[in-house]
Amino acid sequence: MKKYKFRLAAYTDSAGKTNPEAPHNGNEDNMFVCADLSSKSQETLFSIDKEEALSKGGCLLVVADGMGGMNAGEVASEIAINVVKESFSPDAIQSAVFESTKTRTRFLEGIVVRADSAIKRHAEQHPECEGMGSTIIMAWLYEGQVTVTWCGDSRAYLYRPSVGLKQISKDHSYVQDLVDEGKITMDEAFDHPYNNVITRSLGDAAHKARPDSVTVPVFRGDIIMVNSDGLSGVLRDAELESIISENCQTMSSCRAALWHAAERADWYDNVTAILCEITEGTEYSPALDSIEEKDLNKSFFNIKISKKGLKLTLAVLGAILIGAIIFLTTRSCHKETLEESPIIEESAVIEETTGEDPVLAPASEPESQPRRAQPSDKNSIKETIASKPEEAETDTVNQAVSGNSKPEDIRRRLTPADNPNSNPLDNGKPSQKKEGTTEGTKDRPKLTPVQDMENPTKNLPKADTSKISI
Repeated sequence: MKKYKFRLAAYTDSAGKTNPEAPHNGNEDNMFVCADLSSKSQETLFSIDKEEALSKGGCLLVVADGMGGMNAGEVASEIAINVVKESFSPDAIQSAVFESTKTRTRFLEGIVVRADSAIKRHAEQHPECEGMGSTIIMAWLYEGQVTVTWCGDSRAYLYRPSVGLKQISKDHSYVQDLVDEGKITMDEAFDHPYNNVITRSLGDAAHKARPDSVTVPVFRGDIIMVNSDGLSGVLRDAELESIISENCQTMSSCRAALWHAAERADWYDNVTAILCEITEGTEYSPALDSIEEKDLNKSFFNIKISKKGLKLTLAVLGAILIGAIIFLTTRSCHKETLEESPIIEESAVIEETTGEDPVLAPASEPESQPRRAQPSDKNSIKETIASKPEEAETDTVNQAVSGNSKPEDIRRRLTPADNPNSNPLDNGKPSQKKEGTTEGTKDRPKLTPVQDMENPTKNLPKADTSKISI
């Protein structure tokens, strides 16, 4: 593995927010620098501009910018720094934390969450500190990489001589949200009247701290800068780049140049900055630009989903997909069934449901005329037949001949009662006596009328409807 070496410079000052009556002259910023996380004594911070070998545990740079009043803001940032120190103590940190970038990132984000809880707990126990809060940003230099985790608008920059200055972190602020939405540019955000409004912080009673993280590789000649908004709030990125590039001979001279420039820009807040230059390590190659650019952009589109959240999300999406497939399949099958079903004529349905003989069924009527109601039972059919006796009791020769009646009965039925002299076959007209014939001496018997001429079917037997098949 390639050996890395670095040199440091760090400073914090009340700067434009001086208050002699407040602790540390009103400086609400706090910082922590540990050049050797493998050391048992982390109180020994570092020596300015002294070249240090990167230890097995790495190097840690932390800045916390307090807010909520001169006294309360300083307390909040101090609590945050203390949580960081406790978390990186040899007794607290475990070897598993150093295994990968993911484990180190998870560890740093856990520190942010614990610091948030500690500040809220202190505010609940001390009413005079109600409303206090702090930002935090940590840069962990480890084996040729730097992992940055933050919450708030304190920033981390990476300066590379052949590339220039790039912001690694992404502010959690109102104006940054406007930039992301495309409503304003970064230059407009710098002069925006609400550029000091932050959307995430430690100690926010309404929300749990939500940190972001990014990891990028470092090469020989790179300079990492971690600072509060007291510096980046008065100097634009182009100005910062120019100052660093012109004063990078030593980190102390670079830090001093930044201070002078911020003061000339009429600083108005506390200022804290930590500078770390990689003096020995892997040589930078332009071919690595695409890889590094991808890593740097993670800070601008940083979306983290835990394993549990990812599983839940995939389960929900899977259920929605399966439901959609089932719905579409069912709908398609139903449509095909309707298209393939034969059209059953209404007359066939009536024959099938009522059980009527097609011969007895009435002839179908034109569709333009209303349909007549069909008899629903045997009694209805009987009533229908009984109401039309003329049709059932019509007296015809065929009916007489087809029966078992005797010739005398047939003659009696067909002879009108009011004209006994008529021939039964001459339609009631008087018979003409032929010449040479002799009429019998015996009187023809008088026939009893069996028919009523007004109602010829009155005395005839009614049709037997009991034998009609229903």
